Amino acid sequence: MSDPTADDEGEPLPPPPPLSLPTVASVARPAPRPEGWGGAILPRQRDDDRYHDAEEHLRDELWRVWLRVEFEIRRRWERGGLPRVQSEASLGVWGPGDIGGLFAFAHAELGGQVVAASEHGARQVHEAWLQRSAIIERKVERSLAAGVHLPLVDLGSRFGLDARQRSALTFALMAEVDPGLITAYRYLAHDPGCRSIDGRLLAMLVYDSPRSRARLAHDLAADSPLLSYRLLEPDESPHRHDTTLNRKLRPAARLVALLGDEPVGLDPQLAALA
Repeated sequence: MSDPTADDEGEPLPPPPPLSLPTVASVARPAPRPEGWGGAILPRQRDDDRYHDAEEHLRDELWRVWLRVEFEIRRRWERGGLPRVQSEASLGVWGPGDIGGLFAFAHAELGGQVVAASEHGARQVHEAWLQRSAIIERKVERSLAAGVHLPLVDLGSRFGLDARQRSALTFALMAEVDPGLITAYRYLAHDPGCRSIDGRLLAMLVYDSPRSRARLAHDLAADSPLLSYRLLEPDESPHRHDTTLNRKLRPAARLVALLGDEPVGLDPQLAALA
């Protein structure tokens, strides 16, 4: 029998090249989330020129929100900005190392001194989020040009929301679409009582720079489109007079029904204002 490791003249064959696997960034997927996180892991969709229906767009927006939340958590892991917790309901213990992580985060955000304590995949997730965002914006533009009805986009247009206001509403609504996001919000906010979006989370996920945070109070004021049209409803508990960062918000329940493909029509309360 011939030697499979030699050529026809009996000379040894060179070793095969190493198997080259695609990197995380090359397939635009985030590193796996830790066990115990809620939420559906959505399959990657084909990147056609446009969306074919509202559900396809909604799934993409939900995936973009998951990527943004995951990036924020992973980069805080890298800088030691989130304490260790024993369970979803645990507040954890803020030790010297955790407080040092908060200092490092402030140095990175305000002083430009980025020092990661360890690698947790934040850069790859950020690249995936940027890529997915670019795909969504391109497909939305082409879908609207083709006459495809996208209710989430239509809400922003009807009520004159700017980009950050649309994002704030989206982060609130997606927690109603995928309740697993509440677990991630709870962990990121380090608050076991978190049941919806609040000012702290918006400051991390949408108004994520010192300059943009000046807009947060404006966009959560009573005369802003988000609150005056009651797209976001403030908490009516005894703590409703909390500061902007601690203000708890929830999307109007009637909005969730508008996100699908069924032509349910605009809610009468919204129609009078739109």
